[in-house]
Amino acid sequence: MIPANSDFNDASWSSGPGGIGYADGDVGTTISKVLSVYLRTSFTLLDTANISWAILHVDYDDAFVAYLNGHEIALANIGVPGVRPEFSTQAITDHEANIPSGGIPNRFIINKYAFRQYMIQGTNVLAMQVHNNTIGSSDLSSTTFLSVGIKHAGLTYRQLPVWFDDPMAEKTNLPLLIIDTRGQTIVNEPKITACLKVIDNGPGKLNGFLMQPTMKVVSELRCEGNHHKCSPNRVTA
Repeated sequence: MIPANSDFNDASWSSGPGGIGYADGDVGTTISKVLSVYLRTSFTLLDTANISWAILHVDYDDAFVAYLNGHEIALANIGVPGVRPEFSTQAITDHEANIPSGGIPNRFIINKYAFRQYMIQGTNVLAMQVHNNTIGSSDLSSTTFLSVGIKHAGLTYRQLPVWFDDPMAEKTNLPLLIIDTRGQTIVNEPKITACLKVIDNGPGKLNGFLMQPTMKVVSELRCEGNHHKCSPNRVTA
């Protein structure tokens, strides 16, 4: 388990600038060949009420799980959501980091209910476990960026990476349909209650996934084979 409390004494842990790993072009701190590595860093938030969204960018090779103050917020290419992989768990398949070839890290939008519940005013801890596909893999890396949207001007943290695109600027002429599970995993049984959100500001107007929905449909969802089925309960606008 990764110690996630801010008062944990990590003085015995090795430290260095990210990314962490070996034999990849985005490595700032080189480590020995391993199947997995555990990382943690702390950051301070002055006012969590000012946060409107949170996005995690991870350039990883081959898999990772990310935790905010001990709570899982993202994972890729390993295990199942909500179950912490053992240190000996292998990545599902090979996955190469993007930055060494001129790309940008993979983006993971943090569920708003998760960051509102898990982020705290003051010191927060972001922890990662990064896994290789095999113990003899030729490379491993993890370069991680956590970004948050600030509602009001006057509060600034670190400078954003040059490749970062403002998610509020991502808009389309097409209507958007968003399934909000409130952090729940859609399974066969039991059904979960989720909210289907429609963002459609009308002809000639742009729609963005972080905008307020123009209609909400509360539904029950469950998996059926390779498909999801939903049963609408009520509609709100």
